[in-house]
This record gives sequence, C-alpha cells and structure tokens, in this order.
Amino acid sequence: MSRARSAVLLLSSVLLAANLAGCDNKSRDQAKLDPGLTTPSSSSFDSPTEAQSPESMTPAPGDPTTTSSEPTIYPTTPGPITSHSTSRTPTTGPTSTHTQGPTGKPPTGPPPRNPCGTPPTGRSPDGKLRQRIVFQPPGNHQWPDNTLKLRGCSTSGLRVAYEFSENGHGPNCHVEDPAAATVQGQGYNITCRITATQPGNGTYAAATPITHTWMVGPLAMTAAFVGTSDELRYDADSPTITLHARVSAIHAIPKLTAGVGISGSASMSCIDPSFRTTIGGNGDNDIRFDVPVKLTDPTTGSGNCDLYLSVQVDQTVSGGQHSRHFTVAKTR
Repeated sequence: MSRARSAVLLLSSVLLAANLAGCDNKSRDQAKLDPGLTTPSSSSFDSPTEAQSPESMTPAPGDPTTTSSEPTIYPTTPGPITSHSTSRTPTTGPTSTHTQGPTGKPPTGPPPRNPCGTPPTGRSPDGKLRQRIVFQPPGNHQWPDNTLKLRGCSTSGLRVAYEFSENGHGPNCHVEDPAAATVQGQGYNITCRITATQPGNGTYAAATPITHTWMVGPLAMTAAFVGTSDELRYDADSPTITLHARVSAIHAIPKLTAGVGISGSASMSCIDPSFRTTIGGNGDNDIRFDVPVKLTDPTTGSGNCDLYLSVQVDQTVSGGQHSRHFTVAKTR
C-alpha cells in the first residue's frame, strides 16, 4: 500500500515538473515572437491594483494568444476634424434681417412732428447745426385780456427764452413774472417789446432772435342806433317813437351807464329824452336796448332831430360814443 502511494506521488511530481517546463518553454517562445513582451515575475502580481488594472487585463488587438470568447473591441478610426471656429465661411444667399421678437418692445412709430417745422439746412460758420425760432406776433389785446401765453419754439427743440423791454417792470411794460410761461400784465395800458432767444448748445448754433410788440389797451366798445330809418314820422296822435340802440365789444362789457340826448340846437323836431340806463355786468358782449324819443310837429313840413348815444368810459373802457342825424316829417 505504501508502495502504491509512493508511486502516485512520484507520478504527480513528474507531471508537475513537465507542466512547469512546458510553461517556461512557451514563455521563451513568446518572447522570441515579441521581443518587447516580458514575462512578469511572480512578484508583479503582488500588487492587486496592477494585477486588476483594466489596461493590464485588456488584450491588445490582434494578439494571437487571445482566447477570450468576448468579441475584440477596436478603436474607431478617427475621421476629419470638425472646426468649431467662429470664422467659418458664410454660405451664399440673401442676408436675413433680424426682427424684434414678440417679447421685444412694440415699435414706437415716427417721432412727433416739431411744431416749428423743418430746421434750416447747412451749418453755421463754427460747424454747428443751424436752428430757427418761430415766434408769432402776440398782437394787440383789449382789457381784461391782459395775460399772454408765450408760445415760441425752436426747430432744434431747445427751450426758447424771452426778454422784455424795461426788464418787464417799467411804466409801460410791467408784468408780474417775466420768467413765467404765461405772463400777467399789470396796469390797464401795456406796451411790451418781447424778444425770443435761443443761445444754442454744443450741437446747435444760436438762433437769430425775434422781437414782437405786445399791447394791451382799454376795451373798445361800439355804440349805435340800429334798425331805424334816417327819416322819422311825426304823428300828432302818437308823437313818441321807439329807437333801438346797440353796444358791443369783443369781451364781456362791464357794468356801465348808457344815455341818449339831443346834440345841437338845430334839433327842433324832438324833445331831449334825457334817457339813462344801466347795461353790462352779466357777461354779455352784445347788448341791445330801446330808447323812447318824443317828436314835435315840424312846422315847415320837415324838421331835424340830432341824437347822441353815449356809454360811460374809464381807463378800462373806451369808445361807446355815437351821434346820428334824423329828419322828421309829418305823416300824410
């Protein structure tokens, strides 16, 4: 029994030696085929990180010793390099126009038209743009219209300034605040020379100043006998007739006294009516009223009656005076 066991051990030793010798021969043969391939020694597997490294465990492509059943994965052949530079060659074709998307601001439309109109062309000697002032004449005004809104403007859109004669605080030109946009005149009679100026800036040259005169005077009234023929008829049964008078102005007439009387000693065919009435004060600028006049018998067949119509005047009101010649004839 011991002999059989010894024989088995001897046979195992021989087979082991033969296998080791075969492995060594195979390694030498492999080294001959690939001189760069070295057989790792037993110490190279002492480091588990190197032994299990994917680089050391992956067989090289085309290795004839590869016996793995897994398919060999070859790297993809690199193709042409694609450039990501921003200087790529543009494609031909129509140029597209970028438009504001729906999230952008809506178009504002054309700018508002300058009330002063088109600016002058060309440039001034200093190279700046030209500009022009538009300042309409204020005209003549009547009491109580003694305020003026200054409406001058410049074609550049720059603010226009104003200069007043007597600095706006003289006996003829006196305003409450010369720097205000709407000036309030002080007094009943105003005569102001107003000059509109625009000095320019870094872009626009100074504009040529424009000067106008602003005047305020008393309210002018017109008084007259209206709607009556120049020939009056005397009737002995009804010697009193009615004449129609009218007083008008461009503004409301203040409360005043109006009167009618005889003018001249030649009026022998009517009696002085000595008529007095109060008019105005209610916002009207056109007032009509009746005047009773008593005629007398024109003994010669035709007589005269000269009448006047007068309305009270003062520093704020002027006019209101009217005379008219009437002939008086008998009724047939």
